[in-house]
Amino acid sequence: MRFSLSHVYEHDADTVLAVCMDRHYLERKYHAMGPGPVEFIEFGESQDRFRATIQRELPGISHKDVPRIARRFVRDSYTLVYTVEWDLEGAEEKSGRMNMHIQDVPVTITGDLRLLPTEEGCAKAFDIQIHSGIPVIGSKVSNEAAKLVRRSLDKEYAFSRQYLREHVRVGS
Repeated sequence: MRFSLSHVYEHDADTVLAVCMDRHYLERKYHAMGPGPVEFIEFGESQDRFRATIQRELPGISHKDVPRIARRFVRDSYTLVYTVEWDLEGAEEKSGRMNMHIQDVPVTITGDLRLLPTEEGCAKAFDIQIHSGIPVIGSKVSNEAAKLVRRSLDKEYAFSRQYLREHVRVGS
């Protein structure tokens, strides 16, 4: 399953990227996204790249929301490991890559990220790929995962816009 999504910001790409690489912002963002501890496994710049790996606990889902064949993967909580890497070499357009792995769940979520200049500021574009290795119902699981990822990205966008409004002046 693949899908694309784009969010527009009133700040330029350099400003949005700087915020995306700010530890304080990331801590606040993940706490705003939901309960559970957040742990930075890796964080920093190296050879014109920024990389952050974040681990957090997510609440489980109800058995009734899961097809019978996939219920063996239902837990009270899940450990999500999220890695994002940004190329710091780009001129106007910034590019990156993300990878999400939920321990003990056969779903892989990867994506390409781009920050593209617009007249208003910039757009953060996502090209997401989701694959589930569960036989027979893998596509259904991937479709459900896509809905969750979209909701999560929209929630992150709302938080990020508010954070930028409160902490960064336009044009600074």
